Amino acid sequence: MIASSYRGTIGYAESSAILRKEGLELDRSTFYNLQRKDSAGSLLAQEEARLLLAYLDQPDLYVEVDEVYILDIHGQRQNREIYAIA
Repeated sequence: MIASSYRGTIGYAESSAILRKEGLELDRSTFYNLQRKDSAGSLLAQEEARLLLAYLDQPDLYVEVDEVYILDIHGQRQNREIYAIA
């Protein structure tokens, strides 16, 4: 129940830390499989790209991302647009 309440709003590392405090465990692949099943068919292109980057976030894997940050009127990062993942 705890894992499902945070799934989709926080990443694996944060979710795993919360679950560990409760004495529970969830491996990375199960976390992302549950997230994918929960949101099947409802992801926007940018959400799908971010989810893909989360899957590819492995220590022995190098991923190149073509992205642009959209700035607000104060020059602060407001949004991240991902154009390509290689």
